[in-house]
Amino acid sequence: MGFHYAKEKAKFDREWCKLRKLYEQAGMSESAIDEIYTYDWRCFCSQRTYENRTQPLPDLYISDEGQSVRSEPFPKKRT
Repeated sequence: MGFHYAKEKAKFDREWCKLRKLYEQAGMSESAIDEIYTYDWRCFCSQRTYENRTQPLPDLYISDEGQSVRSEPFPKKRT
């Protein structure tokens, strides 16, 4: 399907707005909160890269004749 950056970034920002308030109420320092944010941001970017660069492999199925039939990325070898 893909990674819809604007939608996922907005969701990330909303979640972090809540987390930042919780961390501040718990008494965490700004530098500690920023380190956690930086880690989460790197994870977000890594997930975005993964989603954008992967795709599902086509299904392999067996025909009625008992021979393997493969989709276009894996054509049958000609003999």
